[in-house]
Amino acid sequence: MTCVTLTIDHFNADIMWFTKGYVEYVIPNLIPRNQKITQLSLSAEISSEAPGIDNNWPSDISFYINDTLVGTWTSPGDYGDVRGMFTPEWWPQNWNQYGLLKLLVINHKGTFIDGLKISDITTSELNLDYPRTIRFRIAVEEDSAHVGGLTIFGKASVTMIRTLLYPSIMNLLTLKKTLNNNKMTAEIKTAVILLLFYLYYHFYEGSAKRL
Repeated sequence: MTCVTLTIDHFNADIMWFTKGYVEYVIPNLIPRNQKITQLSLSAEISSEAPGIDNNWPSDISFYINDTLVGTWTSPGDYGDVRGMFTPEWWPQNWNQYGLLKLLVINHKGTFIDGLKISDITTSELNLDYPRTIRFRIAVEEDSAHVGGLTIFGKASVTMIRTLLYPSIMNLLTLKKTLNNNKMTAEIKTAVILLLFYLYYHFYEGSAKRL
């Protein structure tokens, strides 16, 4: 079965699977004008798609951002050995029960899956500037070494696809200048700026160091 999703029906699905092909999600780009995305993080619960279930069923799953291949990860199998934590009661026991929660991170250092580098593609190569939309495609290519299908778990098949867009440090400095021109007390301005720098360090610098 080949799947190429061109409609919005996949947003209404609780689970999606196919043997080869791709599904694409359009992610709103909500950054303000003149800001820059320095890190993009997406997570999804995914697995292979075997006939029935098979914990040893590799599948090469490729990830694209705005038509650029950012990397490929090989799913080990299609899991059905135990019932999934969030699997509904009506779901048959002999069908796949759960996937692996994978975190895809793209920043100025490259592209990573769960902290392991899979390519040298950086955010600067992905045309993420305002006001472009962000198109995220998950694919099983017909010519890949392991054509083992794809299953996406989660309500609406996109609930587990979470997006974090990190502004650059220069935008915080710009905001500091804006605050200085605003009618706020010095204490409030200082508190806001310190909070923003803390959030920047905690979410951006911290995640970059872990990678």
